[in-house]
Amino acid sequence: MTMTTPKPAKPRPWLEPGELEPIERRAVALVASCRSAHGCGPTWRELSMALGMTAAESKAPSFGARLQWLRRGGWLTFDASPRSLALGPTALAYLGRRP
Repeated sequence: MTMTTPKPAKPRPWLEPGELEPIERRAVALVASCRSAHGCGPTWRELSMALGMTAAESKAPSFGARLQWLRRGGWLTFDASPRSLALGPTALAYLGRRP
Protein backbone atom coordinates (compact mmCIF):
# COMPACT_ATOMS: atom_id res chain seq x y z
CA MET A 1 0.00 0.00 0.00
CA THR A 2 1.40 3.37 -0.92
CA MET A 3 0.62 6.48 0.99
CA THR A 4 -0.16 9.61 -0.89
CA THR A 5 0.31 13.02 0.55
CA PRO A 6 -2.97 14.90 0.65
CA LYS A 7 -3.08 18.04 -1.43
CA PRO A 8 -3.25 21.20 0.60
CA ALA A 9 -6.63 22.88 0.52
CA LYS A 10 -6.83 25.86 -1.79
CA PRO A 11 -7.24 29.07 0.13
CA ARG A 12 -10.69 30.51 -0.26
CA PRO A 13 -11.23 34.23 -0.71
CA TRP A 14 -14.19 34.16 1.67
CA LEU A 15 -15.32 32.87 5.02
CA GLU A 16 -18.68 31.29 5.62
CA PRO A 17 -20.85 32.95 8.29
CA GLY A 18 -20.47 29.86 10.49
CA GLU A 19 -16.70 30.33 10.44
CA LEU A 20 -16.95 33.72 12.14
CA GLU A 21 -16.69 33.90 15.88
CA PRO A 22 -19.45 35.80 17.72
CA ILE A 23 -17.22 38.86 18.22
CA GLU A 24 -16.43 38.90 14.50
CA ARG A 25 -20.12 38.72 13.58
CA ARG A 26 -20.80 41.58 16.00
CA ALA A 27 -17.97 43.63 14.46
CA VAL A 28 -19.44 43.21 10.98
CA ALA A 29 -22.91 44.15 12.28
CA LEU A 30 -21.54 47.22 14.07
CA VAL A 31 -19.74 48.42 10.94
CA ALA A 32 -22.95 47.98 8.93
CA SER A 33 -24.97 49.84 11.57
CA CYS A 34 -22.49 52.72 11.76
CA ARG A 35 -22.36 53.06 7.97
CA SER A 36 -26.14 53.05 7.80
CA ALA A 37 -26.61 55.59 10.59
CA HIS A 38 -23.70 57.96 9.89
CA GLY A 39 -22.61 57.36 6.30
CA CYS A 40 -19.11 56.35 7.38
CA GLY A 41 -17.47 53.52 9.23
CA PRO A 42 -16.37 53.60 12.85
CA THR A 43 -12.78 54.16 13.82
CA TRP A 44 -10.96 51.07 15.03
CA ARG A 45 -11.13 52.44 18.57
CA GLU A 46 -14.89 53.10 18.34
CA LEU A 47 -15.40 49.58 17.02
CA SER A 48 -13.30 48.02 19.77
CA MET A 49 -15.10 50.03 22.46
CA ALA A 50 -18.50 49.00 21.03
CA LEU A 51 -17.28 45.39 21.23
CA GLY A 52 -16.51 45.90 24.93
CA MET A 53 -12.74 46.06 24.64
CA THR A 54 -10.53 48.38 26.66
CA ALA A 55 -8.41 51.06 25.00
CA ALA A 56 -5.33 48.88 25.51
CA GLU A 57 -7.03 45.89 23.87
CA SER A 58 -7.98 48.03 20.86
CA LYS A 59 -4.28 48.71 20.28
CA ALA A 60 -3.27 45.07 20.68
CA PRO A 61 -1.93 43.27 17.61
CA SER A 62 -4.63 40.62 18.03
CA PHE A 63 -7.40 43.16 17.33
CA GLY A 64 -5.68 44.33 14.14
CA ALA A 65 -5.07 40.73 13.13
CA ARG A 66 -8.77 39.94 13.60
CA LEU A 67 -9.76 42.86 11.36
CA GLN A 68 -7.19 41.76 8.77
CA TRP A 69 -8.70 38.25 8.91
CA LEU A 70 -12.16 39.71 8.26
CA ARG A 71 -10.75 41.73 5.37
CA ARG A 72 -9.06 38.67 3.82
CA GLY A 73 -12.35 36.81 4.21
CA GLY A 74 -14.19 39.58 2.38
CA TRP A 75 -16.36 40.57 5.36
CA LEU A 76 -14.80 44.01 5.83
CA THR A 77 -12.82 46.45 3.76
CA PHE A 78 -10.66 49.31 4.97
CA ASP A 79 -7.58 51.29 4.11
CA ALA A 80 -5.38 53.80 5.95
CA SER A 81 -8.06 56.50 5.79
CA PRO A 82 -9.95 57.33 8.99
CA ARG A 83 -13.42 55.77 9.18
CA SER A 84 -12.80 53.62 6.10
CA LEU A 85 -14.22 50.45 7.70
CA ALA A 86 -17.00 49.17 5.43
CA LEU A 87 -18.73 45.93 4.55
CA GLY A 88 -16.74 43.78 2.16
CA PRO A 89 -18.04 41.80 -0.82
CA THR A 90 -18.75 38.67 1.23
CA ALA A 91 -20.87 40.60 3.75
CA LEU A 92 -22.69 42.44 0.98
CA ALA A 93 -23.43 39.19 -0.87
CA TYR A 94 -24.57 37.52 2.36
CA LEU A 95 -26.93 40.44 3.03
CA GLY A 96 -28.14 40.46 -0.57
CA ARG A 97 -26.66 43.89 -1.30
CA ARG A 98 -24.62 45.01 -4.25
CA PRO A 99 -21.04 46.28 -3.80
